[in-house]
Amino acid sequence: MQKKGWILNLSRADASYEVTRDQEPVLDLDGEPVFEVWFFHASTRKWLVMALREDPAMAREGVIFFHPHEVPSALRARLQSLAVVR
Repeated sequence: MQKKGWILNLSRADASYEVTRDQEPVLDLDGEPVFEVWFFHASTRKWLVMALREDPAMAREGVIFFHPHEVPSALRARLQSLAVVR
């Protein structure tokens, strides 16, 4: 079932927009479904996206997708390993 919802960018408010998707949202924000939450992680210089589904093309470009269940400990470990590798 198609639902209207949002892609939120916490680092750039001008990059948030409404979409229609056939998927469950990662969260509900005051009654509005949110499908993805984006933010820029300065120390790794990567975009991170909380989403239920990973976009393989974006992942190949370096975007790091994480599932809501990874927050906070598993995500923290992933970021720490990236900061060391640089």
